[in-house]
Amino acid sequence: DEPHTVVDAGTRATADLPACRDSAAPATTTGPVAGLMVRCMDDGSTTTLGKIQAGKPMVVNMWAYWCEPCRRELPAIQDAAATLGDDVRVVISHTDPSETKGFDTLGALGIDELVSVSDHDEELPTVLGAPPVLPLTLFVRADGTVAHVLVQPMDSEQDVLDAVAEHLGVTA
Repeated sequence: DEPHTVVDAGTRATADLPACRDSAAPATTTGPVAGLMVRCMDDGSTTTLGKIQAGKPMVVNMWAYWCEPCRRELPAIQDAAATLGDDVRVVISHTDPSETKGFDTLGALGIDELVSVSDHDEELPTVLGAPPVLPLTLFVRADGTVAHVLVQPMDSEQDVLDAVAEHLGVTA
């Protein structure tokens, strides 16, 4: 295993990722993922998924730079997030210890509109008892409970929107 590598502030600034959280919004405090600590890729700070969720339905996609199906679905997830707007929080979580390779992959794919975090210890699937596979997508209700764990890639924006409608009841 490669040791966890953290990128410098210049790399973070160049990536221009959106901020992890809106400090004015109250955190979601219930459910299995609310208290999980993650590293925000935009500024390197740590926060909880509950603060990112802030009372909204949330989609959390777990990926790694070396996972080809993950790489294929990230653009579809970004497109769906733009379509959903503020109705759903959409977060991508890089699970590999190399943040540098994660940033390189996001840049190569043009992914710069998604809230991005690092969970290199893979606490999310552990807490949920989810299988150790990628890609893995969690659909979390506004109250913090997990509605569904999807263990297959979503190949298009419509696949993502359909899954959000089915599991979270939110339509674009």
